[in-house]
Amino acid sequence: MLIRQLSFVLFLVSFAFFIDPSVAKKAHKVTKRPRKTAALAKRQKKKIIRLSPGDSIQDALDKAPSNVNVIIRLSPGDYVDGTNSVYGLRVSKDNVKLIGETDGENGVTRILQTGEQEVGVYAAPEGCEYKDNECDNVLSGFTIKGIVVEGFPKNGIQTRFVDGFRIISSKSINNLNNGLYPTLSMNGKIKDCVSKGSLDAGIWVAGSMQVKVLNNEVSESTTGIEVTVSKDVFVANNNIFDNVVGVGMYHANMAGTSPDFPPYDNWVFENNRISNNNRINDSPPGSFQSFLTNGVGILIVGVRGETVRNNIIEGNDAYGLGMVGFCTVQSLIFGVDCLNENAPIDGDPSAARNTIKDNQFIDNGKIGLPPFVSSGVDIVYLQSEDEFLVPRNENPEVDNCFEDNVTPDGEPASFSASNFESPGIPLPTGGCLSSQ
Repeated sequence: MLIRQLSFVLFLVSFAFFIDPSVAKKAHKVTKRPRKTAALAKRQKKKIIRLSPGDSIQDALDKAPSNVNVIIRLSPGDYVDGTNSVYGLRVSKDNVKLIGETDGENGVTRILQTGEQEVGVYAAPEGCEYKDNECDNVLSGFTIKGIVVEGFPKNGIQTRFVDGFRIISSKSINNLNNGLYPTLSMNGKIKDCVSKGSLDAGIWVAGSMQVKVLNNEVSESTTGIEVTVSKDVFVANNNIFDNVVGVGMYHANMAGTSPDFPPYDNWVFENNRISNNNRINDSPPGSFQSFLTNGVGILIVGVRGETVRNNIIEGNDAYGLGMVGFCTVQSLIFGVDCLNENAPIDGDPSAARNTIKDNQFIDNGKIGLPPFVSSGVDIVYLQSEDEFLVPRNENPEVDNCFEDNVTPDGEPASFSASNFESPGIPLPTGGCLSSQ
């Protein structure tokens, strides 16, 4: 039984573990300045710029005065601007709004890649570029609305070191790393957007705080919506389908960045539809994404204090939801004893204090992960007791809560659970009282 469980984990979490545990991560710090109030922003002067295809958005933005609210309105059509060799558009001024107009079915506003440009639209303070991990400033206020960003080899729409961002009614199409990508940012919203065709994540909230992800459609990517090393993230009413993995909630070691505001918690996923994430994994061979097993609705690895509730999880062929401890992964995949050596960068490998409640599971596990997991499994839980810094039997508050997860006919969702000490255990419920 144990051998079968070990083999199962290799399939369940084999994607993870592109990580080299011996690589130390450096904390990334942002020097914050006082955030401008909404009232102050309203009192500032406005500069409205109207552009048409053939005009340079970058040139107009660079020439716009500072300390005003810059509103750039774009007539429908394609904007291909080689002014900046790295970005389709580089935003480094406060309070910029990019508004794309449509003409019914006759046209949309698109920003397209040219030359060697890597990122579509990038908003960050001057001198703080998309690969930089530290910045001495914060950009205040950025909005993009009604714009399609398409065909960039790295990221579609990315913020970094931004306080107060809005990505509204926009689309990321075939931007090959990540589609909509707020990093090291805060007080933001991604709403009514479409993201498809990314080889990493359609939407990835990384190292950010107070972010809402609402009413989006995310598909045709390796991971649909991903959250790492963030705090206070609310993900609701999204349609997540036709990805390799629908939702990824991953441990700090899997993030590539470690902002200085742990604990990374309070991620709430509710009222989402996570369905048919059975896409064939066509990520580049040898990349870490290429190891992801398809057919997974939600995958939770070594995170704490998160909530998954009132979602519909349907038609994911491997399983509906999986929760696994980070050191379990490191031990089984890499042969690393991360409880005593190469410890997690946040000091805690456990998947703990998570609430998985009131979700509906429909027709998951059609194929399973043969020969290791039989078909028909909705929920998978796998974690050694040693990963809990405080034993669960001494402090139930560290435990997880699986409660009232059902099928359409009201029957309990099917599950497979193990702590490596028994051939099978119930799903954890010790944390349910503490979560009420």
